Amino acid sequence: MLTGLEELAETPHDPSSPEGQHLLRRITRRVDLTEHRLTATADLSPALDQDILLSSDADLTLEIIAPIRLDRRGAALQMILRGAAGEAASPDPNLIQTVVDARRRLALYMDQANPTTISEIAAVEAIDAADVSRSLQLAFLAPNLIETILDGRQPTSLSAHKLRRLDALQLLCEDQRALLA
Repeated sequence: MLTGLEELAETPHDPSSPEGQHLLRRITRRVDLTEHRLTATADLSPALDQDILLSSDADLTLEIIAPIRLDRRGAALQMILRGAAGEAASPDPNLIQTVVDARRRLALYMDQANPTTISEIAAVEAIDAADVSRSLQLAFLAPNLIETILDGRQPTSLSAHKLRRLDALQLLCEDQRALLA
């Protein structure tokens, strides 16, 4: 029995491959989802050789319980695994680009050697002057918020679209965290 389980563990099964999806369908018995928890029950016996199963009466059913959080990001509802089972943080390239654009635009606007107006920046980038104006405030995001965005640890509700659509950014770092959380 142990040899069969070791062979199963050593066999690479990419969950997104057709073989991996077939294996998951064969062993998954039940998945329950609540607001705070995901519970999955699997039976490994269909994945093992029948000769191994006949020689043992071991129960090969296992239950996996993982804490989750449901979070809305725009129109989408996301399920976020928490704790050790959670995925590593992943930086959002659109969010990072929004912050980089804001800092670049501010540098152009503040350049004493070659002063540039908001309208000129907008014309060069082929965007609305109001969008340029609104983005300039993002160059003043709190340093810890910038770090959080670069590390990919921002709240799931914080998107580039939400950041670009801010009417007024708070001045105090604590107020910014509360606004963008």
